[in-house]
Amino acid sequence: MNENKEKQLPNPLETNSKNVKNQKLTISDEKKFLLSFKTGLFAFSIVLIFFSLGKALAFATGEISVFTITSNEIGYSMWAFILFSFIDFISHFKS
Repeated sequence: MNENKEKQLPNPLETNSKNVKNQKLTISDEKKFLLSFKTGLFAFSIVLIFFSLGKALAFATGEISVFTITSNEIGYSMWAFILFSFIDFISHFKS
């Protein structure tokens, strides 16, 4: 009888290993989210640099008299951030 009771009790090592596995999944998901965020930041900076270089070239050649970054350039960069981070986020969770 005593042996049956011992078999029914959960093994603390198995319980801890299940908790660790669940924590690893959470950390992995957080890393996937951070990687998607980094991809979005990269896309934001590339688009903003592209517009800035275009404006700098136009300013250097005299096409424009004042070098300014407008809200349109920031908006397009934000769209690039959203689009690329969403695509990367979906691709991480697809597998």
